[in-house]
Amino acid sequence: MSKSDEKPLPKPLVWMGNSLEILRSFPSAVKDEIGFALYQAQVGSKHVNAKPMKGLGPGILEIASDYGSAGLMRPLLRRF
Repeated sequence: MSKSDEKPLPKPLVWMGNSLEILRSFPSAVKDEIGFALYQAQVGSKHVNAKPMKGLGPGILEIASDYGSAGLMRPLLRRF
């Protein structure tokens, strides 16, 4: 396997306050979507639903996930 074929190692996530607990309380479909978006950020990519947050500075992204009665979930993420 050449260097160009290697997958990047995911950067670690740092959970602030009770953010992991809150994410775990979301419906499964929301957890799957947000989890995949976080993984993509960890390996240097960007999920289709990750948008820059206006007013919070560069590198702050919002991951919006809308699942009917579950409401609109908007975790924030900072890219390093």
